[in-house]
Amino acid sequence: MDISQDYSTWKLKKMLSCSKNDIQKITDALGFTDQASFSKFFKRFAGVSPTEYRNNIKNNKNSCLEKYPK
Repeated sequence: MDISQDYSTWKLKKMLSCSKNDIQKITDALGFTDQASFSKFFKRFAGVSPTEYRNNIKNNKNSCLEKYPK
């Protein structure tokens, strides 16, 4: 994964962790044609589905990714 892909993945994770919007609204905002396409894309880079990612971060006190890690 190159730096731009890494940063894009981080931005997607931030949207899922910081936003109260449902995944369909995030899918629409990002310009994906449907939630299945977004889920497949996200899972390829993050290793889990958007729903799994969001459920996992609910248990983490620092769930919102404020800054891009260096």
